[in-house]
Amino acid sequence: MRRIHILLGLLSLITLSCMTVAGWPILYPKPTLISLNVSPASSKTPTFKPTLTPFQPITNTPSSSPTLSPEPGHEPTLTVTPRPKPAKKTKPTSEPTSEWAFHDAGEVTAPILLYHHVSPGDPPNIYSVSADTFSEQMDYLKSEGYTAIPISLLVKAIREGSDLPERPVVITFDDGNVDIYENAFPIMQKYGFSGTLYLVMNYLDHDTFLSSDQAAEMAQAGWEIGSHSMSHPDVTGMQSAITYQVVNSKKELVEAIGAPVNTFAYPYGQINADILSEVMQEYTAAVGLGDAYTHSMATIYYLDRIEVRSDTDLTTFANSLPW
Repeated sequence: MRRIHILLGLLSLITLSCMTVAGWPILYPKPTLISLNVSPASSKTPTFKPTLTPFQPITNTPSSSPTLSPEPGHEPTLTVTPRPKPAKKTKPTSEPTSEWAFHDAGEVTAPILLYHHVSPGDPPNIYSVSADTFSEQMDYLKSEGYTAIPISLLVKAIREGSDLPERPVVITFDDGNVDIYENAFPIMQKYGFSGTLYLVMNYLDHDTFLSSDQAAEMAQAGWEIGSHSMSHPDVTGMQSAITYQVVNSKKELVEAIGAPVNTFAYPYGQINADILSEVMQEYTAAVGLGDAYTHSMATIYYLDRIEVRSDTDLTTFANSLPW
C-alpha cells in the first residue's frame, strides 16, 4: 500500500510539471517589485517615498514682437531688459532746494516719467491713473524738491552741459489723449510743472484726442511737443513706411501746432537699426521704455522712461525715483 501512495505522489508531480511546461497558467504569480529609496545599509523597514517633481509656476515669456492693441491710446507694455540701475541715493538731512547749478556734459540723473491717461474718476484701464492719484504724485514730487524740466533741457545737459535744478524730473505723456489737457494740465500748472507731449499725428483733432488748438495752448504754456509717429504702428516691421512714420509726422506736427518737434518716442518702445538711423537724422534724442533714471550719450537715442500705471501706488512711485 505504501508503494502505491509513493507512486501516486510521483505521478502527480510529473503531471503538474508537464502542465507548466506545456504552457498552462502558473498558479502563483510573481510579486510586483517596487524600487525603494532606502540605503542598503539600513536595518529598518523601508518606507516607499516617491520622487516628487517641484511645482513650476507658469510664466509668460515675452516674444520679440508684442501683441499690438488695435485701439489707439492703449499701448501695451513692452518687456525690456533693463540697464543696470544706479544705486538709490541717500536723502540729505536738510530740506531739498530748487537751486540750479551748471552740470557738465555727459551722464545726468533725471527720472523720465511716462503717462498715457489721467482720468477724472476710477481708472478704466491699466494705462490710466486717476486725477486724484496723479495730483498725489505731483504733490510728492514737489514736496521732495523735484523740478520738472523739458526733455530738451535734459538732452542739452547730456550733449553740451547746462544749468540744472538739484532734482530734475521729466514728465511725459504719450498718444495725446484729451484727458491730459482736461485733468493733468491744470494739476501740473498748480504745482508749477510743465511736461512733454508725444503726439500721434493722425490722432490729433480726432475723437478723444487733443485738438491742434489745445496742443498749441499747452505748448504756449511751456510744454514741449515730440513725435510718437504718424499712426502708432510697430515701425520696426514696416521698412517701407519708416520715413513716413518718423519724418513726415514731425513735419506735420510742426505745421499743425506751430511748435518745434525735436524728440521722438518709439511706438511700443520698439527699435531696430533702420528706425534708429532715421531717428538720428531727424531728432536730437528719442525715448523708449525702462526703469533707469541715469542717462548719457550712450543712451541719448533710447532714454529710459518709467511708466506710471493704475497699479502704481505712492510707495512704488517713490521707490522708482533716485531721491
